[in-house]
Amino acid sequence: MESIKTFEIDLNRFSTIELSSLDKEHLQDRVDTKFVLHQSQLPALLVKLENSHQILEVEGCGIQPYQNLYFDDAQLSLYLQHHDKKGNRCKVRLRKYASNNTVFFEVKQKINRQRTIKLRIPHHELNETLSAEALDFFYQTVTTNVGNLRPTLWCDFNRITLVSPGQDERMTVDYDITVRNLKRTVSFDGLALIEVKHASNKPSSFNILAKQNKIKKMSISKYTMGLAHLHPELKQNNFRMKLLAVERIRNKNGAHHGI
Repeated sequence: MESIKTFEIDLNRFSTIELSSLDKEHLQDRVDTKFVLHQSQLPALLVKLENSHQILEVEGCGIQPYQNLYFDDAQLSLYLQHHDKKGNRCKVRLRKYASNNTVFFEVKQKINRQRTIKLRIPHHELNETLSAEALDFFYQTVTTNVGNLRPTLWCDFNRITLVSPGQDERMTVDYDITVRNLKRTVSFDGLALIEVKHASNKPSSFNILAKQNKIKKMSISKYTMGLAHLHPELKQNNFRMKLLAVERIRNKNGAHHGI
């Protein structure tokens, strides 16, 4: 299946913003809207965004590799909360930002059907053992009933981050997504995920561009999608239609090079 290579995505036409200029705490409490598309659509789509967004550069690079290790309890309570569409649910991970070699312990909470809150603290390294500070932070932050956390899923991907003027909207473009555990590795070749993060409930202008170009809006997470593929025996009835839609998009096999 076709995969976009880094050198095929031309980001030189974007104006840039440095990490030091980005308000890191802004949009930690936000509305998220997600879209799914084939990687081959990205070059033409990015051209349409170059006049309305800046690209985030870290250490002189506009494409950032992310490494993530997700945690759950033995019953996979966090996965099941997402599957069962609980209004109060969360995802828990260690995330390494490889471009500047920093690691954070992050808790991403969905507090109702609209808003997402992300909280994080620095972590000493990316490994399968959480620090005492991270565990204290988790149990002080999360109100849902969760048992002892253990490593569940590794997830790696490349990310492009676009920032609107005034930083009131941030758009992340993730591709080359791979998930793995001790037994299996699954690569989502051909798949790209876009997440638009903004402070208000007002729809993003990207919604119009997505509709014009038949880019599918879909609420899906890399954690639940990855775990469903690595463990097909898990309860996943409520994810089935989304998983099938993702496979249809991936199997377009580069049919949409232009938008």
